Amino acid sequence: MNKIITICGIIFLSVVIFNSNAYPFWGSKYLAKVNDEAITVEDFKDRLKEFHKNPESVRDASREFDYRRFLDRIIDERLMIQEAYRLELDKRPDFIKRMKAKELFVFMTRLRMEEITDKKIVITEEEIKDIYNKDYAGSGVEKASDIPEKIRVKLDKRIKKNKIRQRENEYRESLKEGAGIEIYEGLLNSVGEGDYPQGGDKVIADVDGESISVNEFLNELRYRIRKKEKGTDIDEVKREALDYLIVRRLLIREAMKRGQRYKKDPEVYKRFKRYKELQLIDKFKKDMIYPMIRFTDDELMDYYDSNKERFMKSDRVMLDLIEVKGENKAKELRGELIKGANFSMLAREKSIAPSADKGGDIGWVSINSLTPVIAEAIKEIKVNEITDIIPAGQHSLYMIIKLNRIERGTLKGFSEVRDEIYMILGKQRYDSLLDRYRAELRKGSSIKINEKSLRRLK
Repeated sequence: MNKIITICGIIFLSVVIFNSNAYPFWGSKYLAKVNDEAITVEDFKDRLKEFHKNPESVRDASREFDYRRFLDRIIDERLMIQEAYRLELDKRPDFIKRMKAKELFVFMTRLRMEEITDKKIVITEEEIKDIYNKDYAGSGVEKASDIPEKIRVKLDKRIKKNKIRQRENEYRESLKEGAGIEIYEGLLNSVGEGDYPQGGDKVIADVDGESISVNEFLNELRYRIRKKEKGTDIDEVKREALDYLIVRRLLIREAMKRGQRYKKDPEVYKRFKRYKELQLIDKFKKDMIYPMIRFTDDELMDYYDSNKERFMKSDRVMLDLIEVKGENKAKELRGELIKGANFSMLAREKSIAPSADKGGDIGWVSINSLTPVIAEAIKEIKVNEITDIIPAGQHSLYMIIKLNRIERGTLKGFSEVRDEIYMILGKQRYDSLLDRYRAELRKGSSIKINEKSLRRLK
């Protein structure tokens, strides 16, 4: 067990998001071969990072980490990936679109790292001191070291953020300076917030031969207008929207230009491939399993009739509440109530709860929304009776509750819970179909487990 904790501790520091459809096993230790594709020790360790997300699924009866079960999970994963490739799910337009979007996101992130965030940012003591003296007029500190540490840290972050923003603006301007940009001013001035009846496919700007249409511009413009305060100069917002689209075109072009170099980075390459695997598994489930999940209304009604207790509305209660500080005080007030004191009057005079002004009245409350302690206390009394004193958590608070009325829950109609039943049965059938499909994949596959490597790993 200590070994497992050590392994998890080491690999938790390295976050791996992607992998591949090729698994060479020569020259490396493998734990299993699935149709001649290897699952290596490295693959196993990469998957261990998921252990902390769902540990119960890979424990055995003795609560120890189950290596065999975890390896079986990886084998099933590999089989689904292979099946997805066999069915050419990776060639479907929606899958290709998703992969291209992810590729662009990674390339854009790497570009920003190279040009903006990874470049050293120097913050001088003088800068920190000047901003502090400006924010705290009259402080007149002469050295940054005299500034309280917490404030100094905040100022440091603020300066860094401003410098990153400045660097971003400078980089964007440098891209624009080296590009051929043509803005069709007449068209830009004539476009308003609404639709453009003369033709939304008209070109409002050109960036090195790549056009920006009126419709694309309008979508961005409307988005920005919704975020702006009323009265904002529309011409200013139009310029901001068009500038954003121009800069985005330039950033995408630069990111894609560097993309091939980024892909050669072993970590990026590995992450891309793992992402593709995960998307293939998701695509396999959505395209091959989900379509088989269908139910008739008769099937749904049968479940409804057999599980009516599950679809009962919660009982509701109308309550009055007194809340005070101190157990003895609560007992004293309860004693007065037992002797016939008026609950509403005592609540107004003694309770510290927000409901005190209303004589303790907290209105109708669903039993299911109450804490277990309160719900249990209410079950012990009848209408117009009061509970014993109930601890109200921290600060020595205690409650006394009066039950005024109770309304028993009724059965929800079938139409109210039809979608819920569909989800319940759908989950059951999904698990069953997926297990059956994976079992068939195992039957038709060659799976070899390297028991020796597995024992060593343990």
